[in-house]
Amino acid sequence: MGVDAFLPGSQIALRRVPNIDELLGQSFEFKIIKLNKRRRNIVVSRRVLLEAERKTKRERADEGAVGQSGAQRRRQEHHPTSGRSSISAVSTACCTSPT
Repeated sequence: MGVDAFLPGSQIALRRVPNIDELLGQSFEFKIIKLNKRRRNIVVSRRVLLEAERKTKRERADEGAVGQSGAQRRRQEHHPTSGRSSISAVSTACCTSPT
């Protein structure tokens, strides 16, 4: 059982998604950012969760940098792949096209 909710294009990801149709049929985790029971209006965001995850990863990386010398820390901060990792979310909703 589920409910219909609105996912604004700006709340899909951290950056603009060029082809939203590629997301159809995939499952993602969302956070409810607006709920109006009387009008039966629900607005959700995936971006809020991705931003929180990114912040947590940065904080962990900063904690790991404590104890390193300044030169080691600078190399890590400027390395092109440092801080990047794939995002995996628990399936809670499935993107479908409106009918």
